[in-house]
Amino acid sequence: MSKFSHDIKIYLKDKKAASRIATDLAKCLKQFQDAESIEEIGKIDHNFVLSKGKVESDDANTDIVFDLPRDSEAYAFLKAMYADSIDEDSDKQIETFIKEICKCLTDDHTIVIRDMLRSKVICDAPEEAVPIKKIEVMAIELVDYSAVDDDDKYLLKFQKLPNIPINMQALMAFIMNVKENDNNTDKTTSQIINEEKLKGNKLFEGILGISRGDKYLWDVNISLFADYSFSDDFIEVNT
Repeated sequence: MSKFSHDIKIYLKDKKAASRIATDLAKCLKQFQDAESIEEIGKIDHNFVLSKGKVESDDANTDIVFDLPRDSEAYAFLKAMYADSIDEDSDKQIETFIKEICKCLTDDHTIVIRDMLRSKVICDAPEEAVPIKKIEVMAIELVDYSAVDDDDKYLLKFQKLPNIPINMQALMAFIMNVKENDNNTDKTTSQIINEEKLKGNKLFEGILGISRGDKYLWDVNISLFADYSFSDDFIEVNT
């Protein structure tokens, strides 16, 4: 049982809660820097254009997705967001609260974010070349996917037998129909496939099994702007 509250009003009234949750998120970002491979931790997407060595836009250019430790206050806050029906007033307060988390991450944890970006985005480019002078966390999306079975959080790769035609549209429709049945809400895609193969369901005749591809449903998506511009001195020396 969590030691943290699942009452959203507790967080919204606590002036230090945003800072604590930002610290939890910063710890997760530090794990990206320390990991040799980030695939099991999360994912980083970045998209920016340089013009004469400078980033052209100050819009968000980096997205970092990951799951939260289940014993963290940040995860308890996420659960609190979805614990009860939220009225319009509370919804606006949550929006303001998340903006405060963004500000705390920007103001208090820039060094952690910068070190992680240097390690995982710009491949350890030296500080004198790419100082990443400005970082601003612009948005944080928190989503409770606890009701989604693990298989459905990943792109699934079907392992097929050769020379046996498979109607994938009908197969997927069958799987979704089984999952929507009240008695089968806890069944995973893998379980359904195995059971139907044992029953001799011809829809699954050519399926050997499934394997997981990339995960695409995560607890957290942090969108930020990072200035990946080259320094003036570096540009001057190299032009």
